[in-house]
Amino acid sequence: QRQMCIRDRQLPNEILFPALEQSDRPVGAYYLTFKELSRLYEVPMESLNEIKSPETLAHLQALQPDLVLSVRYGKIFGSALLQIPRLGVINLHSGLLPAYRGVLATFRALNNGDQEIGCTLHYIEDSSIDTGGIIGFSTIAAQPERSLLWHILSLYPAAAALVLSTIERISDGEKLNIQPQSAAGAAYYTFPTEAEISVFLNKGWKMVDDTDLL
Repeated sequence: QRQMCIRDRQLPNEILFPALEQSDRPVGAYYLTFKELSRLYEVPMESLNEIKSPETLAHLQALQPDLVLSVRYGKIFGSALLQIPRLGVINLHSGLLPAYRGVLATFRALNNGDQEIGCTLHYIEDSSIDTGGIIGFSTIAAQPERSLLWHILSLYPAAAALVLSTIERISDGEKLNIQPQSAAGAAYYTFPTEAEISVFLNKGWKMVDDTDLL
């Protein structure tokens, strides 16, 4: 699990992205870091990790956002923040809801033998976790020869397209067909235990594979 975190978060955030930002890449490069996007579009970007603090809430209120998009944020939004954007808060969850609420949904789906894994785009309606109305899904086929990290990373190209199309539809004033989540089949998962990871590995799965990361 620690190796997953190093490759999934520390390596890009602490090594890859800073190196790219110091290079002489062309302004119109296809993949840009947040700082590069900020420079290109002359739009400031900020880190707001104390999401429930009065200072952060006041700052967000002053911005008057139309819509808030949450992607892999990892913190629970309070009711005060949810009331700020006039068009609500949407979240991209890396699991199929309502069956895989919580963290590392991809691990759970692969460990359960699912042939298909996916992401869910849904509204955050209150401070409960992964329970809001569903906007849509994006899915890929499970590939047993690939690592867990590969599956997680491979979810996002199609998921990003779903996010973009949804934002365009909202911007155009289109009424989305929101599906409420059913309690039937719903499950919430926390981080897997060492025993659960051992079961996963004994089934032949890999947690990480550096060739997949490259």
